[in-house]
Amino acid sequence: MKKALVLILAASQAAACFAGSFFVNIAVLNARAEKVVSAAKAMGLRAYVATVESRPGFSLLCDERADSQDAAYGIGLARKLSSAMASPVVYTLVHDSDILYLQVIRGGKEIFSYDSWPGYFEGADPVPGIRGLEEAAKLFEVDAEGLKAILDRSGSDDYVFAEELLADILEYLDLPECIALAGYGYISRDPEMFEELGLKLMKIE
Repeated sequence: MKKALVLILAASQAAACFAGSFFVNIAVLNARAEKVVSAAKAMGLRAYVATVESRPGFSLLCDERADSQDAAYGIGLARKLSSAMASPVVYTLVHDSDILYLQVIRGGKEIFSYDSWPGYFEGADPVPGIRGLEEAAKLFEVDAEGLKAILDRSGSDDYVFAEELLADILEYLDLPECIALAGYGYISRDPEMFEELGLKLMKIE
C-alpha cells in the first residue's frame, strides 16, 4: 500500500506542478457492482466505478463533479447512493494533501464524520472534528478508542500527507486501500496505472 501511495502521490504532484492531491470518492460497502453502475447511469453521472477482485460487494464510485471538491454535491450523491443501494457508503475527500474529510452514511443519513482540520481555511491549528465515533466503531466492528487514537493523530508529525493518515484509517477499518488513491481526475489521466494496481474500472458517460 505505501509503495502504491507514494507512486500515486508522485504522479499526481508531477502532473499538478508539485501541488498536493485533490480527490473525492464514494465507497459502497455491500452491493453488487452492477447495481452501483445501474444507479450511476440512472443518475446521469460521468464517473468510474472501480472494483477489487478480493473484495466482493465493494465498489468505489469516482464521480467527475464530486471530484471538483463540491462537498455539498458529493455528500448529497453519497446519501442518494446509500439509499438506492440500501448499503453503507463512505464519502472521502482529500484537499491539497492537507485535509481529510470522511463521512459514513447509512440509510441516507450521516452516522459518522471526520474532519482532520476544520479550521484550515481560518488558519487554526489542526485539531480534528469527530462525530459519531461509537457508531462507526460498531459498523466496522473495531474498538472505538483504537480508532480515535488514529484520528487524533492528524496534526502530528506522523503524517506528511493526508493520504497517509487515510491509509492508516483504512487499514484499521479493513477497507480497501484504493480509497486512499482514486479520484475521477487521476483515473482519467492514467487508467492503466490504476488497473495495474489491481482495480477493475467501468467508465460511465
